[in-house]
Amino acid sequence: MISGPELLQTSFSKAVKQWVYKPYLINGVPVEVETTIALEYAMGGS
Repeated sequence: MISGPELLQTSFSKAVKQWVYKPYLINGVPVEVETTIALEYAMGGS
């Protein structure tokens, strides 16, 4: 699920899809986990 300003949701999605993920391992076996990713944008100004 993506939340936040609708104008930024496509940009958020594109950014996260570029990341490379590594599985969590327990005793060397990949396990399914659920996580939350928070992205913050700063607009304008120097």
